Amino acid sequence: MMKRKLLCITPIEHIGSLKQRIEKDFDLIYLPDPLKEDVIQHNDAEIIFTNPNKTKVFLGEELLESFSKLKVITTASTGTVHIDKEYCQKTNIDVISITKELDTLRKVTSTAEFAFTLTLAAVRNLIPAVESVNRMEWDYEQFIGRQLNCLTIGIIGYGRLGKMYAKFTAGFDANILICDPYKEDEIRSDGYSSCSIQKVFEQSDVIALHIHAQDNEKLIGEELLSLCKENVILINTSRGEVVDEDSLIGLGKQNKQFKYYTDVLTNEFLGLDLNDLYKYSLTNDNFVVAPHIGGMSIDAQILAYGRAFEMLREYVSNNSW
Repeated sequence: MMKRKLLCITPIEHIGSLKQRIEKDFDLIYLPDPLKEDVIQHNDAEIIFTNPNKTKVFLGEELLESFSKLKVITTASTGTVHIDKEYCQKTNIDVISITKELDTLRKVTSTAEFAFTLTLAAVRNLIPAVESVNRMEWDYEQFIGRQLNCLTIGIIGYGRLGKMYAKFTAGFDANILICDPYKEDEIRSDGYSSCSIQKVFEQSDVIALHIHAQDNEKLIGEELLSLCKENVILINTSRGEVVDEDSLIGLGKQNKQFKYYTDVLTNEFLGLDLNDLYKYSLTNDNFVVAPHIGGMSIDAQILAYGRAFEMLREYVSNNSW
């Protein structure tokens, strides 16, 4: 039987035996870090396998309209901001993600762990402190930080990752406030304070975002930021689209005590040279940008990419075209 043509546009060679497993079942075209023009050259593919991290390619109408044989896009991620799902639905291209694969996702702790890592780094001024030593300086005074057990940690979103992050911070005896209007009873039953998003922004020393981009675009903007303490720390490992980056830059210019530590940017696929928040971070050490590495531990990739591939195999076995 002829193998279906699968175009993989994300790095997978380092993820256990995944590449070999794909090659066994599919006719694999492997482009680990392509540009849009590279992808279009293979527009006879029936399947695209992708991930939002690192990608320079947005899977939207401009690119996909040339893929006359494309039946399914599989993304090894919970987020789908790199895919125009509305266009896919209109053109009968199915989208497979691991968004609802809870048995797998419960085992994936990497993103919550990285959010906690960013929290500790921001609270203890770790990154600028190390950079000062690299400049041959040895002076702790400008990097005096705080203890978590003296801080109020605000959490926006009490899904899988929000729960993990709450558990981590609770282990350090922080005072925890959580906003999730869909999980109020669960928040209280777990022993935390459930409150409005306004109260989180008014009372928290650190605020961590654990929400989906869908229905939350630019949720964190000027109105909420105006409620914050002067020295608040905002942690974002969810999606760049959930914040208004212009408002963050504006606050950063007005208030150098405000810190924004993020693992994500708006429209990452467009490149760093088009992102103003990234540019601002180059000369302002209260803004720290990581390259979307939250979920990128090898353990998490084996789980997430492996499950996405199994879902694809199940899809192909249940559909004929």
